[in-house]
Amino acid sequence: MELHDASPRHAVPETAPDVGDSFRSALFFLLFAVSLTLPNLVYSGTSFFQTLHLMKWCFALVPVGLLALCAGAPALLDGRRGPLRLDVMGLYWLLFMVFVTLQPCWVPLRSVPGWQREWFFFAGCVVFYLAAFSFFKEDWLRPILWLAALNATINGIFAELQIRGIVAPLRGLKLIMQTPGHYIGNTGQQNMLALWLAMALFSSLFLFVCCGGLFAQNLRNRIMIAGNLLFYVVMSWCLIRSTSRSGILAFWVGALAMALLIFFTSRDRGQLKRAALGIALFFAVLAVFILADTGRGFDFLLKTRDMIKNIADVAARREIWQTSWQIGAFRPLTGVGLGQFKWHYLQGQHVAMTLDPAMKWQFTYWAHNEILQWFCEFGLWGVLSLLLAALVWLRALCRCVCRHRGRRLPMEFLWGSSFLFLVWFDALWTRPFHRIENSLWVALAFALCSRHFFRDEEGAKLPSLFYRLAGAFMLAAAVGGFWFGIDGIRSDLLLRRAESFTDDVEEKVRLMNIARHSPMVRDLAEHELAMLRLRLGEKLGDRGIIADGLNQLIACFVQQPTAQDFATLMDYARRSNIVPLLEFLEPYAPPASLAGAAAG
Repeated sequence: MELHDASPRHAVPETAPDVGDSFRSALFFLLFAVSLTLPNLVYSGTSFFQTLHLMKWCFALVPVGLLALCAGAPALLDGRRGPLRLDVMGLYWLLFMVFVTLQPCWVPLRSVPGWQREWFFFAGCVVFYLAAFSFFKEDWLRPILWLAALNATINGIFAELQIRGIVAPLRGLKLIMQTPGHYIGNTGQQNMLALWLAMALFSSLFLFVCCGGLFAQNLRNRIMIAGNLLFYVVMSWCLIRSTSRSGILAFWVGALAMALLIFFTSRDRGQLKRAALGIALFFAVLAVFILADTGRGFDFLLKTRDMIKNIADVAARREIWQTSWQIGAFRPLTGVGLGQFKWHYLQGQHVAMTLDPAMKWQFTYWAHNEILQWFCEFGLWGVLSLLLAALVWLRALCRCVCRHRGRRLPMEFLWGSSFLFLVWFDALWTRPFHRIENSLWVALAFALCSRHFFRDEEGAKLPSLFYRLAGAFMLAAAVGGFWFGIDGIRSDLLLRRAESFTDDVEEKVRLMNIARHSPMVRDLAEHELAMLRLRLGEKLGDRGIIADGLNQLIACFVQQPTAQDFATLMDYARRSNIVPLLEFLEPYAPPASLAGAAAG
């Protein structure tokens, strides 16, 4: 028996589900819930070399891999008769995965490990979209949004403890990232905490608007609604405390989109009143925040004034965008390759600074604008395909809204479409699509909207071969991803062990050489080997070992140029007056630093 969505566009089974269907439904709900609501709350810790992301990837992508195995095998064997469903958007993303997979054939990759990591990231999002479109049930949305609000509330409390320096382990368990003085929770960055708070805060407002007020008849519902309102107040406070302008504005864009969709369809007075009440509650928290004079309130007001006063600076994004245009100009038709933007940033910045010497030299991993990011990594054709897909989606949105004039929009559709406006607005300023714990939410929102945009008949017209190929892709991504991840975690632990050997250099080298064989962490292992050679050479005063370490570090820098390695190489080049190395670093350096080096 096939699983169906509860929306009107899907047929409802006439017979009661059997035990197998009930088990599969419970399993899929658990996998969706874990993948969506846990990753933002966990971090790897000091047991791993990569202290932040590994466990986030595990909690996000292991459930996705299991979904791929459960859905991909029947699709491969049975074609259209399996439970998997394809739509126009699903087919688009599958074709784009083909493009991404073949891209190295015409684009020379600077960092192969970087491309491999991003490939599995991208594949995980596509698999999640296909699984959500086919299997996600409407009544799962409310508990998952509630759990997300709980997650964000806890993260906000963690951030409050961090800013106060209260991050001591609880009975030996390090539940909070050991970063006192930083308001980041367990997300790793202030803007990412703000985005997660904005996503969860909007979802909390959505639950309040669509699921009734405090006077629900059922005691369980009253408890959930009261808890949701408590989460809403705490998240509002924490979002304002983050002082992230992009996160706060993104929340308002999502709330406005939801209110407009309700107004142009059902004009439900109860929902509109609850939306107004939720907005008023946010302003009340903002007023308390400013009057409390917490210090961060003053910072927030300063940042807001600076944004208005220096509007041409576009919140410190102008120079990053100038550099991004230059990176895109390196290969305007094909792009520089998936996951390769950051490894071209220093070269692009050098070109941008020759055109605008007043620019400030800096380094960032992302374009802070998703359209620019796609232009740099996928070229003009990739951007045009993305914009075409966006136009198709917007046209379908308008048609769907027109069909529902005078009627309530389906709950999942109202949340999904409003949520996408929030995320895409944030994507114009930050990097929501480069964290898997956020990208899976975007895939879910797209999938829930697509159910109401594209009829099942459109997928039924596709040959069975498309379903078999989709199933094969899901199985390959799952099996390959599990091997890639397990091997990478094992090697990451080896790198961590190598760090713990303070004196045994041979053991360090042995462990790092083993880790080099892992595709996930090969670049990290090679970099650590280079830095080990440099430290050892400095300790022994051996110029030969230092030269070997420099050569290894240069090889790493060629593949993955970073500001930290640039500074290390520039320091050695200046101290030892290595002219060839100075000339090698020229394309990555600001003009002023080269002039100073030449004068020295």
